[in-house]
Amino acid sequence: PTTLLSQVDSSIGGKNGVNLKEGKNLIGTFYQPDKIIIDTDVIDTLPQKEIKAGIAEIIKYAFLTNGNFLKYLKNNIESLQKRDKDTVQKSIEFSATYKAKIVEKDEYDKKDKRAILNYGHTIGHAIETITGYREINHGEAISRGMVGAAIISKTLGFLNESDIKTHIELLKSAYLPVDIKGINIKEIMNKITYDKKVRNGKVYFVLLKKIGKPCVMQVELKIIKKALEEFKGRKL
Repeated sequence: PTTLLSQVDSSIGGKNGVNLKEGKNLIGTFYQPDKIIIDTDVIDTLPQKEIKAGIAEIIKYAFLTNGNFLKYLKNNIESLQKRDKDTVQKSIEFSATYKAKIVEKDEYDKKDKRAILNYGHTIGHAIETITGYREINHGEAISRGMVGAAIISKTLGFLNESDIKTHIELLKSAYLPVDIKGINIKEIMNKITYDKKVRNGKVYFVLLKKIGKPCVMQVELKIIKKALEEFKGRKL
């Protein structure tokens, strides 16, 4: 893997996906590598936009696990942006190890255990699809998606306003986008119905019962729409 995003996330798990106009990763295979060899020196060649994309996934793992890694990121986010070797290596090791443990329990993504790795991805993938996979990169989309998922979690009574602020402040400190201004809610809703977690016409989201405690649950479309409207109307 030669990007920070692939080093912390997409190189692990064996998924090989194809993006369609209807949605992201709707067709693909599972093919596990024999080894994953990560050379952190290669990220020195990347533009900052690609570094931020990887940081979005690293932040995702902090929200999924909470604890010491979330505190570590809050204290070291600037060093991570500056590609400090020690911070980069610790962040890759934590993220990759956590993902590998989850994948081992659900290699083919059929038991809902691996699904938690898609925190922020339902809305994020919809945004990527709407913008043709070019205008907004994966990390920028997932950053917005995590805020959206956190607001849905709050709408359902799980998270509180302080948790939303934790999301927004950490993502903003990494110079990642945290709003959906200029993106049509109706288009997001339409693309969400193509998400790979949709079953029998019902939309399932990865949410947080609290930061560090993810769950997968069905969410009614009216609740998603309400949360997206709150998201769009927020002053950030």
